[in-house]
Amino acid sequence: MSKTRSAILTGLLILTGQLVRAGSATWNLNPISGDWNTADNWNPNTVPNGPSDIASFETSNQTNISLSAATEVDSILFQADAVPFTVTVPASFELTLSGAGIQNDSFATQTFVQAAAFGTLTFRNAASAGQTTTFIQKAAEGRDSEAGLVQFFDTSTAGSGVFISAGAQNRDFASGSISFFDNATAADAQFTNKGSITFDDLSDAGNAVFENIPRDKSTSDGGRVTFTANSSAANATFVNDGGNAKTLTYGSVWFRDSSTADHASIICEPAGGSSFSVGETIFWDHSTAASASLTIKGGDVDDTYGGLVQFLNGATAGNAIFVVTSGTGGLGGRVEFWDSSSGGTSQIILEGSGATTDPTLFFTHNVVIGSLAGQGFVAGLSS
Repeated sequence: MSKTRSAILTGLLILTGQLVRAGSATWNLNPISGDWNTADNWNPNTVPNGPSDIASFETSNQTNISLSAATEVDSILFQADAVPFTVTVPASFELTLSGAGIQNDSFATQTFVQAAAFGTLTFRNAASAGQTTTFIQKAAEGRDSEAGLVQFFDTSTAGSGVFISAGAQNRDFASGSISFFDNATAADAQFTNKGSITFDDLSDAGNAVFENIPRDKSTSDGGRVTFTANSSAANATFVNDGGNAKTLTYGSVWFRDSSTADHASIICEPAGGSSFSVGETIFWDHSTAASASLTIKGGDVDDTYGGLVQFLNGATAGNAIFVVTSGTGGLGGRVEFWDSSSGGTSQIILEGSGATTDPTLFFTHNVVIGSLAGQGFVAGLSS
């Protein structure tokens, strides 16, 4: 190959690289505003807004950034010297990450806020929510309004991010929401949930940790994780907190359709403070507890109920292990089988002591399980 032709090809490659990354830019040290979509705020003078664009952040005197238009980038890169930034997606706008996603090489926590009324953050393809990142989904501020939303599609992942879904102040108001579709995964993320988290299609909860928390007002539901279609709880950990006499709400996990608890660890906490609002897990339709480990705790306050697990419709307990404890003041935990649900080869351990606060295993029909050990109240057991 001649030197001239080689030089031409090299030039074309360089030019092609420049065209591919023409919208890539670094946030300025002294931008004129906090608007992502203003070119003068970036170096070079262009707005990262294209599926091949990379938005980079280093040190800046303007760290509160907000979108003023729908925006898509390949990735967001926080360099090693980046200070803490807060990126807000306002109402009705969407920020889409369709390439590598978020990469945080700094020691600072980077925060992304999804505002009420459909401020939306979307991860597509194999995009990751990265590490040392926090995502806040705001609750709706009025009746018939929507909340902030994060959604994962394709094989995208929540990485090791921290997600905080805010709870609404009224049952008619929407709470912060997170949705997983396709083969997306929650990976190693942590979720503090007063809102709604949904897994659909073949998505899974990975090794994530979920704390489902009661909301602050008795007129609204508590934090809930719902599995639908063929989604899986995988190896995740779930803690469903009970409510109290003030809130009357509770945390919960629901399995619907053909979803599975897989090898998850699920803890159902009792109600607190003269309340029947217990942490609960419910299996519906043809869902299965599979090989999960479930701990259903008894109440530790007088006149309170213990945690609850229910099997409804055609759901099955699979090969799961259930540890159901006595109350230390309130009533014991409960496992219930309703409708045409089945016990599979599950192992149920009742940790009672012959007291009125012992745990309860309840059946509305004859149910076969793998084994039953311990002491407690049992009704309707076939074998």
